[in-house]
Amino acid sequence: KSTVSYTIGSSKKVMDKASVLKVLSISDTYDVTVDDTKLQAYVEELASNFNTYGKVRTFRTQAGDDIQIGGGDYGYILDKDSEFTQLKSDLESGKMVERQPMWSQTAQGTLENDIGDTYVELDYTNQVMYYVLHGERVFTSDIVSGNVNMGSGSPDGVFRIKYRVTNTRLKGTDYDGSEYDSPVNYFIVFAYNIGFHDAPWQPWFGGNRYTYAGSHGCINLPNDSAAYMNANVPNDIAVVAYYRNPVNLTGTANANSNAYSYHG
Repeated sequence: KSTVSYTIGSSKKVMDKASVLKVLSISDTYDVTVDDTKLQAYVEELASNFNTYGKVRTFRTQAGDDIQIGGGDYGYILDKDSEFTQLKSDLESGKMVERQPMWSQTAQGTLENDIGDTYVELDYTNQVMYYVLHGERVFTSDIVSGNVNMGSGSPDGVFRIKYRVTNTRLKGTDYDGSEYDSPVNYFIVFAYNIGFHDAPWQPWFGGNRYTYAGSHGCINLPNDSAAYMNANVPNDIAVVAYYRNPVNLTGTANANSNAYSYHG
């Protein structure tokens, strides 16, 4: 009698009666029970169908072309242990259940488009950032990203905005070995310890400046742009970051910016 309907964003996936029957066992005395081994196999199948983390996505850029983008840490991840426990309880209840899957990580959109229609787009090659809200581009800014010629190219992939701090300091080791200590008004983190921040030391933004005066991995912005992001761009939305030309990103450069945030 049980059926389970999963709501994922605006879409719905149903565990129909045929699927329910596959995870049941009938004893010689006709007692019907949920078979743990069969249920575990079904949960593995759910994870395969529901997980979008790490998948390559087709993404339409603000320039109007479609690109293939993978990598990053964004996407749905099913918590298989929790889903097993909850699904077994649902089936044993004999009721019709509608709920979300038991996620260990969620995303903003559907399984078919987990990025959704509100996101930040970073075109590193053209050194421009877009904020897209409900499918409409509402903000554009020139940027200076990581210095690709010094092994500090900013990471590409699909990430999410994780947290933000204001009135903080970024400290680290510069390319010449000296230590830097840079106060910033806004620091909005999206990948590892890499984030968007104002950069008053940059005389201008955009163009090819990132190839010779780029950051240690973070996204340098004019102060007004950083202030706009801090006020208007929420946490947890996707950040879609890409290069249009091949770039040599070392594992270290892709995971670390040498910019650490110190509150205060």
